[in-house]
Amino acid sequence: EAHQRCRRLKLDLTKEGAEGSLGALHETKSDSTAGVLRQFLDGKAEGGQQVSKDELFQSLTSQTVEIVLTAHPTQVNRRTLLEKHSRVQKILNEADSLRETG
Repeated sequence: EAHQRCRRLKLDLTKEGAEGSLGALHETKSDSTAGVLRQFLDGKAEGGQQVSKDELFQSLTSQTVEIVLTAHPTQVNRRTLLEKHSRVQKILNEADSLRETG
């Protein structure tokens, strides 16, 4: 699932001509963290109200986060399962590299 998400994001960025960094801080992706922040600064966010950099900074730095830890038998991954996931991820990455290089 994570591999497919990264693959899709990489394809989207290539289509937009923005190769390079992937992830939540890519400004050209409107649904990324940086993309949403850019919309607020440009006044293109929902409601159309433009927010100053100081207001945005103050809002982001004054938020609080609470960590909640839960344990449920269906959410616990055994070490062997994690190792298998890691091996599958490595194989998928190698296959993608082979496809890209021809």
